[in-house]
Amino acid sequence: MELLCLTVWKILQADIEPGTGAAPGNTRHQGLQTEEAYGAQRQRKHDCALVISGDSLGYLAQHSTEGRFLAQQMMLRMQPNMPWEIKALLEGKQASLAADFSITQFKHIGRLLMVHGRNSYKRSAALGQFVMHRGMIISTMQAVFSSVFFFASVPLYQGFLMVGYATIYTMFPVFSLVLDQDVKPEMALLYPELYKDLTKGRSLSFKTFLIWVLISVYQGGILMYGALVLFESEFVHVVAISFTALVLTELLMVALTIRTWHWLMVVAEFFSLGCYLASLAFLNEYFDLSFITTWPFLWKVLAITLVSCLPLYIIKYLKRKFSPPSYSKLSS
Repeated sequence: MELLCLTVWKILQADIEPGTGAAPGNTRHQGLQTEEAYGAQRQRKHDCALVISGDSLGYLAQHSTEGRFLAQQMMLRMQPNMPWEIKALLEGKQASLAADFSITQFKHIGRLLMVHGRNSYKRSAALGQFVMHRGMIISTMQAVFSSVFFFASVPLYQGFLMVGYATIYTMFPVFSLVLDQDVKPEMALLYPELYKDLTKGRSLSFKTFLIWVLISVYQGGILMYGALVLFESEFVHVVAISFTALVLTELLMVALTIRTWHWLMVVAEFFSLGCYLASLAFLNEYFDLSFITTWPFLWKVLAITLVSCLPLYIIKYLKRKFSPPSYSKLSS
């Protein structure tokens, strides 16, 4: 087939040179031609005809790169009344290559919208809100800390603590939310009403934005004021208590938001927690190792974390019980 395409293409591009295939008697006559006339004759193309059916050309265009290129060249010379199937075939392939999604069968649109489209919307909403929450909660703690110390321009967390909080301590659990799903794909295809609920914009709206702002302000205030109330003798203890409670709170909030656990989510949670616990041994300039290994440190951190997360869990449980979402009826 490729040989046929190349042969046809050579026929279309061939230039029949003067004297090629001429009779022996014309050799003497050609020898008398001047050099200028011979050069002009070499530039002249002889007409040639190629007969090929539309089915054959369509087959070549579908199964061969050379055939598709050949059909494109022939389409440029087609008249308006030429077979439209060939033009539609080539234009359809070009549109398919330029599109974001290429669907071979119409029935695949259902899964693309009902499953992948719905999950993409909900996951993007959850991820965006959690990224906002992660930054706003630490900003609230900094604001409370500055107000308590007469708005002194002293950062609460410095150096590696800020870098670690934004990366290895909280990044993996937060981004693991892209694996979450509320219902199974079979249920999403069976009940298209679930996709219709997305048009209400309840997953990402001004209301949800205000809710996450209030959650961030509440948790940031509890973590900072709790650490100050439990303040002992040195400033380093405030940093150790508040930062540890902050990391645990963020990990717990991700766990409370997940609706369907994936094994990568579990790995992300324990990996981030393990990285933080392992780094405590190397962060001597921020933490007092003799203090963080004592019982008072543990119960203070657990108490602050419990106060910051337990009320939110109770509210979420009551809301789910008395006003369950539509997907909960199918997943139960």
